[in-house]
Amino acid sequence: MKYPNATVGSREIFVGEILLMIFSIFSSIGMMFVYFAQNNIQEIATSMQGTTSFAAWFASISDAAKVGLGAIIAVIGAGAIILVGAICFGIVGFVIAVTGVINAKRDESSFRLAIIALILSITLPIAGMFLDDPFSGILSGLGTLAELAVTCYIVTGFRKLARALGNEEVDAKGLRVIKYTVVLCIFSAVISLIAEFISGPTGGTLTAISVPFTAVWYYLFLGFIRRSKKMLNKQEPDKKESNKKESNKEELNSEKGGVEENE
Repeated sequence: MKYPNATVGSREIFVGEILLMIFSIFSSIGMMFVYFAQNNIQEIATSMQGTTSFAAWFASISDAAKVGLGAIIAVIGAGAIILVGAICFGIVGFVIAVTGVINAKRDESSFRLAIIALILSITLPIAGMFLDDPFSGILSGLGTLAELAVTCYIVTGFRKLARALGNEEVDAKGLRVIKYTVVLCIFSAVISLIAEFISGPTGGTLTAISVPFTAVWYYLFLGFIRRSKKMLNKQEPDKKESNKKESNKEELNSEKGGVEENE
């Protein structure tokens, strides 16, 4: 096999990017829950002004308000659980994807820059979750650009391998994927950035709109990695390895023939 490291790396990159897709989509959904609860949290904070304690305030509100408060807490809790789960998927996916890229770069140097972009694509969004605006929005936008860089570097690496193997179809598909993902990235980054500066349901709605763009982006990217993985798995054995196997076979046959003659 001509590119054994890239073959193994393509499988790991494919699995890692699936997990990173889950991280990207579910972190947006988690933030959407938080946005929808923001206005209610601000109203509660305003109504609590002048009260001595939370217990005194809670006792003073109506039963309907208590039910509403429970719903708000449930939404915030669901958003927090989704965000924690997304971060776990992201960390595992990051480790697997980096391992795959490290393996692939042994056969094609274009994958090297993808490692730096992968680190930024996972650390920037996670850091943004713990910061207030506008820093949260800025880091989120930069994280999206880092994801675009990951896509471009990985696709470029597989395109070079495809050209080396004479597979024009995979090479051409890779170019189309880069063009489409650049457009999708711009829409997703702009919408996410605007959502960071708008609180309440409007910000949540904008975040929800950005999710389909991210889903299509990863659908195209993962489809290309899958095609590249198949291409590498169908490689013909390397000529040097084939010749070596043939020479070893001839040596064994000659040794066998010599033993028979001695007998």
